[in-house]
Amino acid sequence: MPENYRRKGQLALTLLAASLITSAALAQDVPVASDAPSTPTVPAVNSDIDAPLFYQLLVGEIELTSGQPGVAYQVLLDAARRTGDEALFKRVINIALQARAGDQALIAAKAWRDATPASMEAQQMTIQLLAVMNRPAEVVEPLRAMLANTPSAQRPALLASLPRLFQRAAEPKKVYAALTPVLQDAARQPDTRTVALIVQARLALSAGEAAEALRLTQEVAKAAPEADDAMQLALELMATQPESESLIISRLQAQPDNFALRLAYGRALARTQRASEAVREFSTVTKAQPTNAPAWFALGTLELDLRHHEAADVALRQYLQLIPAATTPGNDDTALTEARQQTWLMLAQAAEQRGDLKGAEAWLLKVDAPARRLDTQFRRASLLARQGKLDQGRKLIQALPEETTDEIRAKLMAESQLLRDARDWKGALDVLAKANEKFPDDADLIYEQSMMAEKLGRVDEMEALLKRVIALKP
Repeated sequence: MPENYRRKGQLALTLLAASLITSAALAQDVPVASDAPSTPTVPAVNSDIDAPLFYQLLVGEIELTSGQPGVAYQVLLDAARRTGDEALFKRVINIALQARAGDQALIAAKAWRDATPASMEAQQMTIQLLAVMNRPAEVVEPLRAMLANTPSAQRPALLASLPRLFQRAAEPKKVYAALTPVLQDAARQPDTRTVALIVQARLALSAGEAAEALRLTQEVAKAAPEADDAMQLALELMATQPESESLIISRLQAQPDNFALRLAYGRALARTQRASEAVREFSTVTKAQPTNAPAWFALGTLELDLRHHEAADVALRQYLQLIPAATTPGNDDTALTEARQQTWLMLAQAAEQRGDLKGAEAWLLKVDAPARRLDTQFRRASLLARQGKLDQGRKLIQALPEETTDEIRAKLMAESQLLRDARDWKGALDVLAKANEKFPDDADLIYEQSMMAEKLGRVDEMEALLKRVIALKP
């Protein structure tokens, strides 16, 4: 033992010994000046820790508190190996993780497994560390051991946790290749067949093996016709494996009242640019469930995209009626507030589409979220410009706060865009010139200024500005 360890240990042991001696003396019949009533003596409980182990643990903790986690790790790992104590192994792994020493944490976890092969915690810790360290090939052995030691009723949950464990894996193909043999074995067992197929399909999808993921999903649908996981996989596969849609259609034919699936199917159709079919599904849900707020919102969003402004207005108004009323000081639901603000913006867009500019502005006036202030004011300014009130629209944008450089830049860009939309090239150029005075090294602003100079036929000015852009760009 190095001299500095011995010195620290001796000091601590000396203090401990002094404390024990004092305690022993007080336990004798020594008179004490106190009027407090005596209490019954509690029998001492002796520890199983012997002196060498106590000394080793003490040294390890002292080194840790002294800023020497590497030394503490070595000392305490040796103690853990000698005793096989699981709490001590956890302590060692925690020390390594706090020091960001993943390899050392894994060494300790493997030592824990060797010391207590039946420990589920040791197997689980080893698997988790291997997953984080992107070493999926090494997961197979502890995973098989853990499955063997897990009661049959709990094995499905263990397998189901694997996709989440590897969801951030850098090389999903290696994860899929490594775990497939284990999952294939599990799929041969009645109690784990369905979940093993689902996990294998999800890992295949993550690995880019869409065709194999579809095949496995089809097996799941046959093995467990009621399984929601198969439908979720089929929905995710629709974009690349059109055959997966037949699984969803079959389920909806068998369960026409499965509105959650129908709503998800409609969203998948919308993602694949099949708008009219998506509208059909959303409409089916709203007719059968008039109080289904998400269905009304989905329908309104899609109708707006299709420029069906009247249908969008009806659906979005219905959605507003179904979501709770405005938040109160005791009911500050951020997500709900955001949903309401977004819906007002969409209703303003629907009103604008049908030419009701005043109605659009009325909806925009309701939007008061600070994060949407610039977008809302720009849209109000655009409405005013379309009514021949360009100067009034500019004043709306100019009145926005300028507390940060980002806000100043955003205001100037918004004003220049308003002028460009109105085809006022000279006004836009002047605003951009002002912006470039404030931000002389902003290449994007200089480029925008050059485009306005081109619109006005100022070729020399445009070329000079483009040279500045080239000089600023790396």
